[in-house]
Amino acid sequence: MPYDIINAAIFLLILVAAALHHQRLRHVKLMKLCFVLDLALLIAVEFLRDKPSAVAKAIGTMTHVERNNMVLAIHIAFSVLVLVLWVVQLVRGSQVLRGNASMLPSHARWAKYFLLVRAGNVITAFMV
Repeated sequence: MPYDIINAAIFLLILVAAALHHQRLRHVKLMKLCFVLDLALLIAVEFLRDKPSAVAKAIGTMTHVERNNMVLAIHIAFSVLVLVLWVVQLVRGSQVLRGNASMLPSHARWAKYFLLVRAGNVITAFMV
């Protein structure tokens, strides 16, 4: 449960950073902090919990998805997709920062997908 609360807090910080997109430097610093916090949370969930590792549990779940662990399978899908979208956003955001303004619409469009998937991650985290 503490991990779920930390996850939700990071998501709230991501929403604050997204709202500050017009203040580019503040937006970038907060998003980088959120990325580091997300990675730290992932490492904590994977290595510091008493339960079996998250990756081992994910592999077991994905190889045999039953009705009772469907929410876990969805949460795992959201979690993996969040990592992929973090990379997409960091790459596109870096290009915008380097002066490639043509990447800005794409960065903004992918940000919406990222926020939806990240919200799904937070919601399903409380359900598993």
